[in-house]
Amino acid sequence: MDARVLLKCATLVGRSLWVGCADGAIRVFDSVTGAFLHAWPAHLSTLKSLAVIRGTVFSLAKDGSVRGWPALQPPTPAAYDAWKVRRAVWEGRRGGVVGGLGGWRPQTCGRSGG
Repeated sequence: MDARVLLKCATLVGRSLWVGCADGAIRVFDSVTGAFLHAWPAHLSTLKSLAVIRGTVFSLAKDGSVRGWPALQPPTPAAYDAWKVRRAVWEGRRGGVVGGLGGWRPQTCGRSGG
């Protein structure tokens, strides 16, 4: 794991600290011990925000993509690779997906301008 990856946002999920990074990855650490637990390539662009809603951690990237991840366990490689296959379909509807979230305003970390 590259220790020089820029932190963009973070949220606490139980005892786990979820960190959204400039490289598009989500990294999870134990908030008590600081131990690294998991990481995966969540987005193709910089993470802007993380929000926890009913057991799902939603991530928002600079390119407008939104993805949901199970809060209790990290996704399998097949799960986080699946969005890449469907990405072309979502690209055409991205505005509708983000707009469909209505009043959802996740608490952001980092610069508001992205």
